[in-house]
Amino acid sequence: MSVLLSACCFWAAAALMMSSGARGFPLGDSSGDEEFSDDPCARPAPVGGSLCLALELQRKAASWNAKETCLRKLSSGLYAFQTFLEYIEETCMEVHNTASILPETQRLADNLQLMMNSPDTVTMPLPEIQKVISAKLREQRGWNATVIKHLILKEFTAFMEKTTRAIRCL
Repeated sequence: MSVLLSACCFWAAAALMMSSGARGFPLGDSSGDEEFSDDPCARPAPVGGSLCLALELQRKAASWNAKETCLRKLSSGLYAFQTFLEYIEETCMEVHNTASILPETQRLADNLQLMMNSPDTVTMPLPEIQKVISAKLREQRGWNATVIKHLILKEFTAFMEKTTRAIRCL
């Protein structure tokens, strides 16, 4: 099946090249001195640059789609942490005088959502699920509550590190 599919792709590519007026395919030096590149734009263009233009447009569309997907996942993830951060604030504020990270996290999620072309695609956690999670967290006592707080903070820190790296790349 895969052989048939690759043969069809080969003939489709050959037909496309022939219909666009390509006389041949540029071959690299077989002596091994020349560096081969996977980038077709680095090779001499047999089709007069239209292949490079099509590939460049495809890359741009993929990067726009990747940026939109990345922003959606980041803001959805930050909204998902909201319930857990509320629990951390309620339990840790009683014991320690700590700064609140919930408003800043909410602001970051809102800003990332505003950067999107279609902000309505962000997945918001359902209020019913948030209430169930909140009730389950508040039921925990003793060492179990301490371990849960540690795990929440560890996961949030890891998520924020990934978020920081992703925002730098955007």
